[in-house]
Amino acid sequence: MGTRLLLVKASGKAFGAAFLQMVAAHHRGTAAMAETKKTTGSYAPAKDPCGAEIITASQSEEIDQMNAPLGTK
Repeated sequence: MGTRLLLVKASGKAFGAAFLQMVAAHHRGTAAMAETKKTTGSYAPAKDPCGAEIITASQSEEIDQMNAPLGTK
């Protein structure tokens, strides 16, 4: 069952866990896009290595915070 469907059918702790899993996956995608733009992007601000590193670091930190209550890494 997909995470979005779990959100519709879940409540309480199950909802919280499904929501955190979905948001963590979204953040992983954001970090991956930042790395891709750093190497292959054409928009200068997006290619800035410092900007991509800041995005990747902040997203990784938030992923760690979301994974903590789930007991995952």
